[in-house]
Amino acid sequence: MRSSALAVLALLPSSLLAFSLSSSSQSTSKALRQLSSSTDADAPVLLTDINYKEYWAIVDGAEWRSMERHLKEEGLINTQSFAAALCFATGTTEEGERVVGLRNNASRQLYPSSVARIPMKVSDQLAAQTMQFAWAAVHCLLPTIADIGGSSQSSMISTEPITVAIIGSNDYAQMAARALAALKCQVHVVTTKALKFSESNINVMPPSENEMGFAAKLGKFDALLDTLGDESPSMASFSEETVIDLLKSRHNCQQYVSTVTRQQQLFSEAGMLSGSGRAKAHVEKLAGAQLPQPPAPKQLGTTIQSLLNAGITWPASKIPTSTVKQEDFTATVRGWTMGEYWESSTWPRDIESNARFGFPTTSFSLWMEKTHDEEDEGEMVVRNTSPLLNMLREQKNAPIRDRTPRTKKPVGEATAAARERQEQNPHNILQFQGVRGLQDYIVDGELTGCVFLSAPFCRTCRYLRPQYQRLSRLQKGKRDIVFCQADATGEIGKELGRYLGVDAVPSFILFRKGEVYGFPLSVTKFPSPLLDRALQSLESGKEWDSETIRGNDDDEEEESEQ
Repeated sequence: MRSSALAVLALLPSSLLAFSLSSSSQSTSKALRQLSSSTDADAPVLLTDINYKEYWAIVDGAEWRSMERHLKEEGLINTQSFAAALCFATGTTEEGERVVGLRNNASRQLYPSSVARIPMKVSDQLAAQTMQFAWAAVHCLLPTIADIGGSSQSSMISTEPITVAIIGSNDYAQMAARALAALKCQVHVVTTKALKFSESNINVMPPSENEMGFAAKLGKFDALLDTLGDESPSMASFSEETVIDLLKSRHNCQQYVSTVTRQQQLFSEAGMLSGSGRAKAHVEKLAGAQLPQPPAPKQLGTTIQSLLNAGITWPASKIPTSTVKQEDFTATVRGWTMGEYWESSTWPRDIESNARFGFPTTSFSLWMEKTHDEEDEGEMVVRNTSPLLNMLREQKNAPIRDRTPRTKKPVGEATAAARERQEQNPHNILQFQGVRGLQDYIVDGELTGCVFLSAPFCRTCRYLRPQYQRLSRLQKGKRDIVFCQADATGEIGKELGRYLGVDAVPSFILFRKGEVYGFPLSVTKFPSPLLDRALQSLESGKEWDSETIRGNDDDEEEESEQ
């Protein structure tokens, strides 16, 4: 009997494998190729008992969640578990072919979508270990179009190279970079360490360049492999959008995969003193757990075949593993390394939130009272929450008035105090607190400036802060604009936010000669054409024109919502 997997593999000469290294025409390299349309594509592949071997592994933590999410997207599972057991099998088919694949629930039967021929110089164990490694670290990142022709295995895989960002410098990250590079992907390894690769399509970059995070620096990329942390929804903060959502919306990143194991996570959380003990306790827990055996994802075998043909293999001896003994099998589970712990712990982070620098961030509501209409992009909404803006609508360019009696300072005295305070700041930024600070420095001093209203809990604010500081330093002596910053938290900060009609941070408010100019601007990244146009209009002496400030780019992310 001719097995379905061999029928599939027969269609895959090495020159036509997905992401192959052939020098075919550009139109062919961008085409989508149907991998199988045989009527028996769903039939299991039978192995003989000659040289039949099984290699059991347990996957858990963020790595399993990434694999589980991928299987759900393909419609192969609809359940959820904290870990899974995988049985990789090698052996000989009835046609005499030596293959590797994922075993189903029956002995000596493989999922056809997982089958790959084993090259002569590759051992059975090495082939199985490579399949385990590449499932999450490579295959889950690749774009596929499924359910072509009505068969669960009749999917197509794009041969157009993709761009992948890899977080980390550990052995897992380096091997993934080389594997993806062999599949013609453009790879950017983001790390705090100095690495060198011989492959021309692998680039090494730090978490930030010129105070710009790696995601903003790269712009658009297709996938991200995270070997140091987990940004999946279960690990998200209270923000409405997760980091994965922002990767998709801002950077067109369609696949996020984390390879962090549960032991890695436990050791990272507990530290060196008790981390190893917690990791050991987790391994003992796995011994008595009932773990599901998931099916193979579509075209896993095609990816493995491409790697094996390119000479890419992964020996599990490169990383520490633990042994888990269950009633029916003995499995290995990937552990933790001190190198991973140190790189993760030394990654640039915000002191208060411990958020990793370089990932996209979102804005946060201060009062949690925004309506749907206020969130429409492209709208500059005048909100009714501020007495100041109500007054400005009634009397154009009216100065800010005190809500409580206060003695106004002479212009010269207020200006001198503001300049002195600004010069004391290493970034040339005038920092003040609350409504009183606003009045003492900006209003009384009749300053022309830009106020950055932020909050410590806001990740976008933390992302923008160093870039705003750099902007202020670069503009020193070049523009007659004072760059200011104020906190919008606490009673004083919230009072300032309400007073300025701001209910979300980050926000930027402009002043001309001590008076509010226009309306608050919502900016989520630098450089910001929106803020640039507003500052140019501020300096020009022209009246505020929403259409001019907004510009003609309807897709601009930082367009004002105020």
